[in-house]
Amino acid sequence: MTPVDARRGRLRALWALAGALWIAAVLRALPPAAPPSVPAPPCPAPGGTRADAQATVVARCDGALPEAGGATRLLLGVPLDVNRATDRDLAALPGIGPRLARRIVEHRMEHGPFASVDALRDVRGIGPHLLARVRGLVTAAPPGG
Repeated sequence: MTPVDARRGRLRALWALAGALWIAAVLRALPPAAPPSVPAPPCPAPGGTRADAQATVVARCDGALPEAGGATRLLLGVPLDVNRATDRDLAALPGIGPRLARRIVEHRMEHGPFASVDALRDVRGIGPHLLARVRGLVTAAPPGG
């Protein structure tokens, strides 16, 4: 083995070690896997027992999602109301991070509720492309409605 071959071998080993360390760091930074989901209990029949009614606390039969956050609503295909959403809910939208979500909430507090989804264009940082991207995912319900 020539000195050049030995140097190449050491360099390859060093690159392999660096790659392994990088992969280990990336894997360590990943969030832990979510626990398996439990199927929702069926809705109780009219006139059912109290135990049946208590079982539906997790999944309500009327379709309302009072406890569901923005990401959960988006996964279920329910549009997010920009007049009632928190900054955390808004940050779950594609293209809207925590800063822009905070700006949306601040704009809503200063100027009142949004009259339509198009009114989001008044928020600094929301352009026509971003608005087109989130248009199908949000709604602007009138207050009290």
